[in-house]
Amino acid sequence: MAAQEINDLDLRAFAQFVEWAYAKPEHPLIVVKSHWSYNAELPMDLRNKLTKDYFPLAAGSGGTSIIKTRLEDAGTTYDVVLKCAFAEKNPVKVAKMLAQEIKIWRLLKHPNVVPFLGISMGHWVDSMFMDESFDSQVPALVSLYCDQGTITSYLAENQGTLRMPLIMDVAAAVEYLHSNNIVHGDVKPGNILIKSLENGVCAAITDFGCSRIIGDDSFEKVDVLSHRYAAPEMESCMDETHYFTTAADVFSFAVTALEVITGKAAFGDGSPEMAALHFLEGRRPQRADHPAQEMTDGLWTLLEECWSKEASSRPTISDIIARLA
Repeated sequence: MAAQEINDLDLRAFAQFVEWAYAKPEHPLIVVKSHWSYNAELPMDLRNKLTKDYFPLAAGSGGTSIIKTRLEDAGTTYDVVLKCAFAEKNPVKVAKMLAQEIKIWRLLKHPNVVPFLGISMGHWVDSMFMDESFDSQVPALVSLYCDQGTITSYLAENQGTLRMPLIMDVAAAVEYLHSNNIVHGDVKPGNILIKSLENGVCAAITDFGCSRIIGDDSFEKVDVLSHRYAAPEMESCMDETHYFTTAADVFSFAVTALEVITGKAAFGDGSPEMAALHFLEGRRPQRADHPAQEMTDGLWTLLEECWSKEASSRPTISDIIARLA
């Protein structure tokens, strides 16, 4: 199938799911006043407001690519990020996964959640991102750009930065999701971005492609795992009713916190798959391998509780925040 035909199918499938994604929710989410500055009344489809100033940022999972561009609205220009879908194998599935992400992300309003702005029903992307024969329109999700990059790259360039305030930002975001019966499903350093503020920076969580609304059976299962950060039950259980849980988010949060605070990933000498195997077989990181000034006895004990093999034994994210306060 030619690239043009693939992405035409992608757009048709995407359009079918958009109405479902934008349906009025049964239970409106809590809105938390935020420092993000943008026009909250933007139209759903932003394709006519996006420029063609492209800058590739990363390859996403499941046939997506992350691209930086600009959005022009009423005389104001925003730096934005496009999550574009290039689906060669299963365009309908990719379109549904994008729609599932929209269904959750568009409702979230919190200082530590990257804002979702809208969609592009057919953003033009040329061959600079694909092979020379590719020149087509693809569906995309549009969000605000965070100028300091991922938490990992930011800390590498700003090594004197205190880590715990950023970890507390992430915890606040996860607590907000859980309080709204949403499981993120992929908490990891690569999904934590840093944004400049007038008096410093803040951390914000992004990428809701694995997220689920608890009790909503309309979501399809995601078969992509970030193995180094995934809870053992996510690796071993294929039943979705057990697959995505708040306890699994807590496990991933703790593994992420360990890496952010100490600068060393859990079982960092091995592959992500090997790290997952260590966790699955009951092994855990050792404190002697993760020295850090901000690593206190109390924090280490809390992390150990968070990556308990028994999901029911892990503290809630609200408990974590209370103990770290």
